[in-house]
Amino acid sequence: MSEQRFLTVAELTPDPTNRLDPLHVESLPESIRSVTHDVRRMLQTSLERTTPPCPLETIHSVDDLFGAATRTIGEQWNTSPLPDFLARESGQWLQSLPDTSGLEEVREILHNPERINALLSSRQMGALEPLRTALPDAWKKLLLLSSERQLSVIGLLRQWLKEIPAAKLTEWGVERAEIALLLEMGASLGKYFDHAFIKQMELADLPGGSTATRLGKEKMKGAQYLYDPYVSEQSDEIVPLTYAQVFPFEWPRIQKHFERLADETEQLLSARQLPQEKYANLPAFLRKLAAAYGSSLTNPEALAALWKDVYESGAALSLNGCPLAVIAQAIPTVAGDANKVDVELRLGFTDTHTRNLMGRLAATHSEGQKLFDSLLVGKEHLVDEYRTVAPAVLTSHALGFGPNLYWRVDAEQRPGHSLLHPDVVMESAKEDLPQLQKVFGITMAPDRFAQAALTELDAHETGHMLFTWMDQTISNRIGLNEQSEAWVLEELKAETVGAHLLHQRLQNQRDLDAREQLAAKLSSILYYITQKSPEGSGERYYFTGLAQLQILLAESIIVPEGNRYAIRDPERGLQVLAKHGETLLRRYYANPDSSPAHVRAFVSSLKDSVASDERVQLFLQSLKSAQ
Repeated sequence: MSEQRFLTVAELTPDPTNRLDPLHVESLPESIRSVTHDVRRMLQTSLERTTPPCPLETIHSVDDLFGAATRTIGEQWNTSPLPDFLARESGQWLQSLPDTSGLEEVREILHNPERINALLSSRQMGALEPLRTALPDAWKKLLLLSSERQLSVIGLLRQWLKEIPAAKLTEWGVERAEIALLLEMGASLGKYFDHAFIKQMELADLPGGSTATRLGKEKMKGAQYLYDPYVSEQSDEIVPLTYAQVFPFEWPRIQKHFERLADETEQLLSARQLPQEKYANLPAFLRKLAAAYGSSLTNPEALAALWKDVYESGAALSLNGCPLAVIAQAIPTVAGDANKVDVELRLGFTDTHTRNLMGRLAATHSEGQKLFDSLLVGKEHLVDEYRTVAPAVLTSHALGFGPNLYWRVDAEQRPGHSLLHPDVVMESAKEDLPQLQKVFGITMAPDRFAQAALTELDAHETGHMLFTWMDQTISNRIGLNEQSEAWVLEELKAETVGAHLLHQRLQNQRDLDAREQLAAKLSSILYYITQKSPEGSGERYYFTGLAQLQILLAESIIVPEGNRYAIRDPERGLQVLAKHGETLLRRYYANPDSSPAHVRAFVSSLKDSVASDERVQLFLQSLKSAQ
């Protein structure tokens, strides 16, 4: 074996601890104990004073209901002892923070507990992710604080649901049992996903825990669903372990709850409390999830097939009209190059408005199919299988566990489809408008901008679908199984190919506004630069933002003007990004001579280029002074 550090069987010790046990807190890590137990008591004491009434007059949909509960818990948090707790903790973290480079932004945020509170509230704490290595206990406390806030939202919603008049539910187009079932899923499953995710992060942060093993280097399809420690440092023999073996406390309970929820859903259907035509297939899907989480398979390819079936079944359930979406783990970020699927669960809801949005996105998918087909002519051997650009599945992001504690997922690519959460996109878009106004002088109606942001994100996910990283031949060529740099290329591909698709749609159908779409693109760039870390899971987004910024500055699409930047020729802005997207596809994805070494060299050059580009650095200085 090489001198590179790997996890061995002796070091990967499964943690059977019940970190939720209130009777044996003395055996828990301090970060777990101080939040899961002490902070929970503070929250419960605060919430027990009074349960605020549901503000029905401001609620017109299920999305509104969840948003109102989240805001109410935020208000109660601010009048509880918790802000003082957070201020004390952040002060201690500041004193303990190493005096090393790369932590300047973290230090600035820690000086401002109100900003930490705002990041917690939005569950967008990517800028603080460097704490994961600099102060691991601080990072875990923030994740657990986020978990406790969400569990409080669930508790409040369960109280409100008892009081909401039946007529109001009818107005929203939902049955009481539908919301109750979603809340029961979150209450019974979420805590196990949150705590298993933190255990997974602890394993990843062990020496060698984020290094690709032989399974990864041999590019075994499905290896991301297994842990694969070596027998010893002197051996090439791997011992495959299932997630159930690595998380022996949480996993059996997750499986058990999915089975119970399937039974309860069938009972609700029998009692006609759930619409038969919408929910008839949900029990079978929940049992499929239980079987997947309880699987003892250790063959990577068999696991890949099992989970592919889960993802496709979940998409079919939503596309066929089931309003309640149960979104299982699929994406590897937490373990770096070791490439382990994150312990994750999201729960969402699809209503008439959401379904109408799906139709507006179809034109982008059509442009994506045309581009993919044109590049694949005579090069069919470049992919494992021909894939169509499938419709996007849209569902709200009502509740999210695991990585969603610090990074509320808005979209992702899955086998055969992309998945978008329009509520997250639209909430973020409206919050981003003031910054766009300050930096670029952009003014726009919030609803118009939110729609443009959703169109932009869908184009990004469609960009992922072209020569998808889930295709093993593509993944091998790019090096996605063995090097984090490849993910920078993959995200940059998605962003710039997405711009290509929108530019083509603009040329062919004239059904988009170039100014609005470039504004949405600039908002995405600002988010990547300001909310993502240049290290860890944020690296791919941070440098993708800088790369696009460099292109637009070099082409004088955005130019300094007084104390802000002006936009010149929005349609040409999309065009120059589109050109880069097609170049990346041809050079790396549709090129049989491409290799991981080529990708590594490209990303290294990109990082050096943006670091030495005076225009980019001047923009970053200007952006910092504007915040």
